Amino acid sequence: MQSWWQNNPAAVNNQPFVPFKLLSVTPIGVALVAVAIVYFIVVGKRLLPADVCQLDDNCMDKRLQEIYGAEVGRSYELAVPQFYPSHTLGELQIRPKYHVTVVGIAKSEGYEKDLAPTQDSLIEAGDSLWVISSEKNLARLAKEQGWIIRPEHEVFATENYPDESGVLEGVVIPHSNLSQHTMEELQFRRLFQINPLAIVRRDKIIMEGINVTELQQGDTILMQGRWKQFRLLAGQMDIALLNDIQGEELKPERTR
Repeated sequence: MQSWWQNNPAAVNNQPFVPFKLLSVTPIGVALVAVAIVYFIVVGKRLLPADVCQLDDNCMDKRLQEIYGAEVGRSYELAVPQFYPSHTLGELQIRPKYHVTVVGIAKSEGYEKDLAPTQDSLIEAGDSLWVISSEKNLARLAKEQGWIIRPEHEVFATENYPDESGVLEGVVIPHSNLSQHTMEELQFRRLFQINPLAIVRRDKIIMEGINVTELQQGDTILMQGRWKQFRLLAGQMDIALLNDIQGEELKPERTR
């Protein structure tokens, strides 16, 4: 550019050539970035579809959160302090007493995890607990049991990731093997490794004793679990899932 400038003095009114410095275009760049930020804040969000159902931080679908959130709650992680006396979930009566569902127990600093604990599962000193609860009920549970509420998921961070697990609704269909039976009789948790959170019967949300509640045709079960376990449940033809199963479906490679 300098050679062109020197060879065409008339075109530039005999002005001397002054090369750009390193930061000469910085004001222009700053102005463009500022305009882009304002555009995305003011206009960009309006371009997104308003009816897209997205996942929040605790993996519960927004629509489900609106329906069940106040009663069922969201995902939290608790730490059981040292010297805590050992108890089973059945002995502690956590769901009937606090309306809190324990969906995971980690032992040995997280190397051993039970992601579908039952009434016989043992809670011991040093364990980490993954629970679904409202903030109010969680605070009462932690205070009475002396457990520590962690500010974020640590031991169960991977399992709580939206691509790994989530919350779905399922309806008991006509002639289902679930109908006229309780989930405890069918060993639902052990068989499918999925945690029931609540039963919706007509306009009533049932939180207490759901494992021993006899299921009826048309009941809606709110469940938490890993996506791969929901795929196994969907193949049983006993329950119709009302939400799409998220996450990537991993297929085994063919052996040569």
